[in-house]
Amino acid sequence: CNDCKRYGNQRFPGIEKYHRSTERLKKEVFYHHTHGVSQKDLAKRFQCGKATIERWYKRMYELENRELQNR
Repeated sequence: CNDCKRYGNQRFPGIEKYHRSTERLKKEVFYHHTHGVSQKDLAKRFQCGKATIERWYKRMYELENRELQNR
């Protein structure tokens, strides 16, 4: 804030604490990568790094795997 010179961090629905993207975006990346779109193309489309795409994919893969095992 320019008046009180303090920093505030507003939370938004769908974005977890310490994260900068929604779960919906991560699921979309997971879906496209599962269906054959490369990390490089996804990184360009979503304007982030290839390592970020890989990290999101691994996280969503682990969540999907846990859900399947719990059935």
